[in-house]
Formats: sequence, C-alpha cells, structure tokens
Amino acid sequence: MSEFCTECAHDINLKKFINIHGHKGKCFICHEEHKLISVKDEEFFRLFKALIRYYYNEWDYNHHLGGDSLDHLLLQPNNHLINIDRARDIDEYDDLLQTLFDSHLGKYYEGVSLYGTEEGYDVSSLKTNFDRRIIDLTKELREKNYFEIESKVKDILNKFSKLTTVNYTMGQSFYRARIGIKHTEDEVSNYVAEPHYEPYTNDDINAPPPLTCLDGRINRKGVSFFYCATLKHTAISETRPHPNDLVSLAKFRLLKPVRLFDFSQEQLIHFYKSRYLLENFKTLNTIQYLMNKTVSPLNTEEYAFTQLIADCIRSLGFDGITFSSSVSEGINVVLFNPKTVEFINEESSVVEIKKVEYQYIDKPLIDEELGLYDS
Repeated sequence: MSEFCTECAHDINLKKFINIHGHKGKCFICHEEHKLISVKDEEFFRLFKALIRYYYNEWDYNHHLGGDSLDHLLLQPNNHLINIDRARDIDEYDDLLQTLFDSHLGKYYEGVSLYGTEEGYDVSSLKTNFDRRIIDLTKELREKNYFEIESKVKDILNKFSKLTTVNYTMGQSFYRARIGIKHTEDEVSNYVAEPHYEPYTNDDINAPPPLTCLDGRINRKGVSFFYCATLKHTAISETRPHPNDLVSLAKFRLLKPVRLFDFSQEQLIHFYKSRYLLENFKTLNTIQYLMNKTVSPLNTEEYAFTQLIADCIRSLGFDGITFSSSVSEGINVVLFNPKTVEFINEESSVVEIKKVEYQYIDKPLIDEELGLYDS
C-alpha cells in the first residue's frame, strides 16, 4: 500500500532506481502492474531528498523561509518527481505522501539534508546553483588562449570519464540532415505533372571539408566533425528549417565500435548519497548545462568553452560526444573522425517541413522607478 512505479515517476533518476532495485507489483498511485518501489525504502528516500534539493529552492518547501510543505509541493500537477496526473484517487496519493514523509522522520538531515539553512549552506536548487570554478574558467577564456587553461579542464573531465562513458557498437546507425535537395524532376501521370526529388547523398550530406567548416558547438573553425542524431526528427530539427523547406535526410552506420563522452543523460543517481558527492555532481551538472545550452547564431563566441571541452575529451581518447537536443527528444552525436561512419544509400529521403512551432516566456522588464534602469 506504499509503493509506486516507474510510470508514475517523473524524474529519470527515480525511474532508473526503481528499475534497478524495484520489483513487479500493483502501483498504489495508478493501480497498474509495473516495476515499483516502497516509499519506506531508506535508499530510495536518500535519492528522493537529493532530487528535492536538485529541483527546488528550499524556500519552496521550508515554512521557516515562507514555503508551504514537502507534501504540498508534491501535490502540484507540475511537480518534477511524481506524475500526479496518473493518480486514480487523489486521497490515496495524499496518503502515499504522508507515508513517505512519516516513515523517515528524523532522517531529513542524514546524507543530503533537506534543510540546508540549518547547516549553513546554499538554499537554492542544485539545478541552477552552478559550480563557480567552472563559470570562472569560462570567463578566463575571454582573456587567455584556450590552451592556457586546457590542463585544468582536462583534469576535471578525467574525474568523470568512467561515469560518463557510453559505448556504441559497430553497425549502430545515426541520421544526418541537410536543408535542400540535389535535383527535382516532374513526372507526368494521367496528364498531371508531379515533382519528384533527389536528396543529397554521400559526400553532399556527409561532414563538410575542414576548410569550409565554421565554428560549431563542438568543432573549431576549420575542423570537420561528423554531427548526427539518434532519431530522424532530431536530425531534421537540428537544421533549424523553415516551413515549406525541403530537407534531405540520410542514414549512416558505424564502421567500428566507438567510446563517447555522454552529456545527454542526467547523472544525479550516482551522487545522491552525501552532500560531498552532490558538490561533485554540481561540477558535472554545470559542464553538462553549458554543453546542452541553446546558443543563438548571433552568440557563437559562447562556443569557446564547449569547443575546449571537446578538445580535452578528444585528448582523453574518446571518439566523440553526445549531448541533448534542445529542439527534439533525441540525442545529438558528434564523432571526431567522419571516416568512422559510412553512408547507407537505400535509407535516403526528402521531407517537406509543414510547420515550425515556437515556445516563449515573458522576461522581466527594466523598471526605471525602482532604480533598475542604468542610464
């Protein structure tokens, strides 16, 4: 009566934990048969506390700071940990939360403390509380050549290299897209002309020659890396097409196994047991944020640090990097050696972009009366 399942867990770390340590049974939240975990499990509660610290500022749930309560936080439809929309009975869901917190009274300060203010450390969420050391390194690049700080960055990355390694086997396939087509012809059927398209193939859609390469997130100007994606939709979206654009899509496969440095996966599950480990996580999380951050084409100078990261990872013996896509659910893959893959001709296609959607948020405006406007 106190167990919930992988499907009702919002956070990927919770899903991983339940898959590893859970058992089959009926979920108390959704009443479905899935792999589940007891909320009374002490190791589960350690991770749960770390996730609360990760997603939320302490003033969101500490009533001494003006917050509500932990159970009130998790009763919100958009909470980051549990999918309340799957609850068959909201009263049963509330009972589950009470069981969760009542079962661990006195353990709020063990491992990762939920109430950092009482121990004298930062109350802001770990997700936005970045490592000052990494931020300072990005600022150093404004005044120093990248190779002057390369050794510092390499030492930091090397500490996480085993944890962040992902291996792809020979034959693994990826997708690559390019706006435009090679050729079009009208084919006539029943006196009606219908256009048919020839996509870019082979070298026309492969990694471009080095001298034509501009600065990218991973590559420096004049350096040719192979950018691709795990999903067709991701590869197409990453070209940033406009409505009615024609896009060529191609499939490539690995000619050998590769070892990649993975920035696409949330790694908190490896750091949740203590405050000390969370500090290490903050370092990796800051680098991961910078690697996955959306950068405007007008601000490509922000690539200076991510290019340095790539240089260091390549010198550590990795074959490439993975990072999350900001425009799709798939994963972006960058291979340092374009010759690692071969083009698969029979998978080529042409797609037409029908619609592009944008999401936006309002930003605070300068208020002259409050003295926030610097003239």
